[in-house]
Amino acid sequence: MISIRNIWAADSEKFLNMLKKLDKETDFMMYEPDERKTTPEEMTQRINESISNSSLLIVAEDNSEIVGFLSADRGFANRIKHSTYIAAGILKEYHGQGIGTSLFNKLME
Repeated sequence: MISIRNIWAADSEKFLNMLKKLDKETDFMMYEPDERKTTPEEMTQRINESISNSSLLIVAEDNSEIVGFLSADRGFANRIKHSTYIAAGILKEYHGQGIGTSLFNKLME
């Protein structure tokens, strides 16, 4: 069963591995295959920064494996504080299972 939850710093290596796999599966994410050079330590730092600056980073998990994510970052300047940059990705083998809908529903909460 897929669960949707906030990310934890302890997820950094699993999250990074999922992102690298996603980079190879799609042309719609920012990074090309093998372009992502982030280390698990750097990912831990990014996750901690995300948690501390009121950004949202949620993951879809299946049997302790991260299979998708959604991140939402608020605008930082006064003129864009009302806006949010959203990125989402789901591993190909999990497409069509309503995970994207669940991630966006969690965002709306």
